[in-house]
Amino acid sequence: MTQPTDTPDPVYQHLAHEVSLYSGKTRAYLRYKKIPFKEQISLGIHNRIKAEVGRKIVPVVVTPEGEYLQDSTVIIDRLARDPYPKQLMQRIAPNVYAWTQRMQHPSGDDGEFLPDDEIPTTLYPILQRMFKEQFPPLIDTLHKVGDWVKENPDKKVLPRYVGRHEFRLGSAVAKRCVIPFQQWMLQRPLTFYQSLGADDKLRLDPLLKELGGYEGLQEVIPVALDYEDHQVVVRGQV
Repeated sequence: MTQPTDTPDPVYQHLAHEVSLYSGKTRAYLRYKKIPFKEQISLGIHNRIKAEVGRKIVPVVVTPEGEYLQDSTVIIDRLARDPYPKQLMQRIAPNVYAWTQRMQHPSGDDGEFLPDDEIPTTLYPILQRMFKEQFPPLIDTLHKVGDWVKENPDKKVLPRYVGRHEFRLGSAVAKRCVIPFQQWMLQRPLTFYQSLGADDKLRLDPLLKELGGYEGLQEVIPVALDYEDHQVVVRGQV
């Protein structure tokens, strides 16, 4: 496929790899939102990407105006493409597999949101598991990042990883990297919740307690981060 050029393209360009789990998310989003795009899959795009965003990484979306956008996380699309996980998903989680197919090949039948911003109770088990499994390592990331900044007071840009920590998925226990970028993403729901007034929290907190997310949303961010020029940086650090 052709390389991106300096001449603006009338549609979005999706610089990706077919087997990239992160590319699956942006690809599905572009299709679901019916955003016209061209996909470029080639080792040759890496040098162009590095020149624009500072490192070799996919996916990257180039807007019609020539702006480079980078960031994405999801694994389900990858599972639906690999032969063994695909068969496993079809057998034990057919509804999840059907959802991955709808995301990759949307029909335009989006359905309707429930009135009054109601959350369907069928989503409660999913949200409960997300809070139970994802919040502990994310909250620990806040503290690990805070410790790293204290130990490196003169550094503005954080590395991609700042150590390792334990996480749990179901009954499985393993270790993973501590990723400052994930703190930057977590800051958004934390700061939004903590900015709510007393009346809003009074309505929201019972549900958060039922789902298991209340305690985590009380966490104070030791050191706030920003995302500048495709890098995670300490907010206010010169």
